[in-house]
Amino acid sequence: MLVIDTMATMLICLLWAITTIPPFLEDGLLLRWDADGWTRIWSILLTLPFALRRTKPQAAAIWFVVTVAVFGPAFLFADAMALPMFYSAVVYDCRNRTREYAIMALAFDVATVAVIVFANTHGTIFGRNHMAILSGVYACAPEGAGFSMQSCAAASMESSLLYFIMFTLVLATTLVAALWQRARQHTIRMLGERNAAIAAREQEEKLIAASAERARIARDMHDIVAHTLSIIIIQSDGGRYAGANNPALARQTMETIRHESERALHDMKRLLGVFGGSDHADYADVDALIDQARAAAGMGCTIRKTVSGQPRAAAPGAQASTAMYRMVQEALT
Repeated sequence: MLVIDTMATMLICLLWAITTIPPFLEDGLLLRWDADGWTRIWSILLTLPFALRRTKPQAAAIWFVVTVAVFGPAFLFADAMALPMFYSAVVYDCRNRTREYAIMALAFDVATVAVIVFANTHGTIFGRNHMAILSGVYACAPEGAGFSMQSCAAASMESSLLYFIMFTLVLATTLVAALWQRARQHTIRMLGERNAAIAAREQEEKLIAASAERARIARDMHDIVAHTLSIIIIQSDGGRYAGANNPALARQTMETIRHESERALHDMKRLLGVFGGSDHADYADVDALIDQARAAAGMGCTIRKTVSGQPRAAAPGAQASTAMYRMVQEALT
């Protein structure tokens, strides 16, 4: 922002320096502004605070006000820089100073009207144009032609009312535009913060979901590995002893180990491939799980299933059904 505003200020100052722009009103409060060099200097001094209008709005406003108060005896075209300075002070400075800027702008409005009306009706304080006075250009010059208190009061009231209405309307329009722009920027900033909060919440939800998914995968891995390896270890121990005296039982044991290994491999592929649970890990598959445990345990172990009440397999949800399957699996293991 500072670079852009500085470049714009340099271009405007260059325009004032190379262009011959006469004062809007040559009669000032103190002197007549008929010297082109002074108008250039005055115009550049009014333009320089424009470079800080967004980065240092308060400092720029104070700089501009002091410049106008000290070096402002005339009404130049460069005085129009007051409008963007007033606009920038309201938009880019804190809201607590808006009333101060509005009161200051109104005070300078009244002071500007007073200076212009005085210069138009009396002429300058120093370096007065006596030819204009004698010819009756100034309505309130006593030595002028056709002077009367009535004509002086009428001219002063007419000029004051005209300039005050014109300047006040321009300042009010600038203030409304500044307040609208500030509200718009505030809305954009609030929407940005809201979008950032939504993005942060979505990211947090993703992390929570990822943690829950990792926990579920860890549970499934534990169930698959612990259950299958327990059966394989038990069957391998029994097969080792049965191999010496009962080859048929040894072959049956190896078949059980192979079946359990294939089952575990199938579950591992599903788990690691799509990160989903096993397609046979719910309450309806408890009977198959018990039959598998009976086959693995052999003739020396008895497993009995007892149901109390009327079973309703469709009543529990997916998570509860899986939890019941895992509890039975853990008990059998």
